[in-house]
Amino acid sequence: MGSNKKIRIISAVIFFLLGITLGIISAWGYKVRNPNHIQYRISDISNNEQSATDMGKTPFKNDFTNEPVEMPQDDRDQELAENLSPDEKYYREARVLQKKYPDIFIMNQSTNKKRIALTFDDGPDSNTTPEILDILKKNEIPVTFFLIGQGIERYPHIIKRMIDEGHQIANHSWSHLRPTLLTDAEFLREVTSAQETLVDYGNLPVSLYYRPPYGLLTQSQIEQIGEKGYMVISWSVDSLDWTGSKSEEIRDKIVSSVHPGAIILMHCAGGKDGRLETRKALPRVIETLREQGYEFTTVDELLSN
Repeated sequence: MGSNKKIRIISAVIFFLLGITLGIISAWGYKVRNPNHIQYRISDISNNEQSATDMGKTPFKNDFTNEPVEMPQDDRDQELAENLSPDEKYYREARVLQKKYPDIFIMNQSTNKKRIALTFDDGPDSNTTPEILDILKKNEIPVTFFLIGQGIERYPHIIKRMIDEGHQIANHSWSHLRPTLLTDAEFLREVTSAQETLVDYGNLPVSLYYRPPYGLLTQSQIEQIGEKGYMVISWSVDSLDWTGSKSEEIRDKIVSSVHPGAIILMHCAGGKDGRLETRKALPRVIETLREQGYEFTTVDELLSN
């Protein structure tokens, strides 16, 4: 073997051994700086990177095993929720409360009779509410108004008109704060203040019916209000008139969702245009549902039969 060839072989061995030595030194130094680097990396990926890059894929890949891993149920539920309409997102939470508190949290009446209750939230005001009352009077329709205490004090003559024309008045809180963001004490003040105002200005006994602003309560709030004898009145048909829907969409939403014993949510105040589309839709809703054989009643009468 020539001397040049020997030198090349020796050089190759030396570089090979040097590479291995440097690799060992580098790995050792990294571990010294990060003794738990593997544990941290796995945790980071499982908690952050998968949720940031792979969430929404069912199943998604675990980069360590290359095997499909089923998405957790909570994540699938969240993915599904993001594709739901606003009312269905609400119903998913409301039905849990209805199931747990069937005698307190009411969404509809179980019946085969084609009787339904129209309900109107957020009144009274000085413009929209009287127009809604005009439509109801013309069609001889009794409804339930869930009223805000502050508005009752400002427009007592409208409350008197509601009662004189055969409508039910009920509690929608004092100032329309979202209950789930309140302490239990704050929540109870909102309810009791509005109830006292209803009794004072209504000048008659008022049923202990309460509808939460935005529709939901905590379990603690439901239990406390139930102990005081209240029933929480939710709904089973949301007109979605609060979403900016056009009158035709409001009508179609109600007509397509209605069922015997339904409690239907609409609004008689608020909105950028004073609920113009609600006012336009209401006569058509009444006409269509009457043609289908439905009878209109108040929530109190609906739940009593």
